[in-house]
Amino acid sequence: MILCDAHCHLYDVENLESEIKKCIEMGFKAILCVSEDLETMEKTLKIRDKFGEIIYPGLGIHPAVVSLSPEEEIENAFNFLKNHIKDTFCIGEIGLDFKYVEQEKDKEKQYFWLQEQLKLAKDEKKPINLHSRRALRETLKVAIDFHKETGLNALLHWFTHSKKLIKIAMEKGIYVSAGPSIL
Repeated sequence: MILCDAHCHLYDVENLESEIKKCIEMGFKAILCVSEDLETMEKTLKIRDKFGEIIYPGLGIHPAVVSLSPEEEIENAFNFLKNHIKDTFCIGEIGLDFKYVEQEKDKEKQYFWLQEQLKLAKDEKKPINLHSRRALRETLKVAIDFHKETGLNALLHWFTHSKKLIKIAMEKGIYVSAGPSIL
């Protein structure tokens, strides 16, 4: 059995070196550090550079960032992602987050940038790490379609929803991880 963390954000962790050391002592073999925007993508790659034996970087633009940021910021982050696609293990944290959606055009904006990141993942043969808040069914469909089309893995993180949806995910080959709220 291999112990790994399939989704975490390490760029704001105090005493990061100490925390990584604890993870290694506990038997962790891999930690997937995902990002949310340009700044956290840069930080994630620096963490990978320092702890490359255990850190696997996930680069991507979080859907809440898409909703709350000016278009120029999103474009800058996306260009960074395109320019550093070879440096990433997966594309993530991407997905849909309808908590911040007030109008249909906001949903369309999230879908647009999600599709752009999925194209990169497909072209570069990278798995995806998906966020879904108030959009689980929609995000699950995206994951299923991506997996079916590419054969690449998709992970829905922090899964806390229905047994019916988790059964569908498992039947379709979609990975899920549970957050601490499941306890």
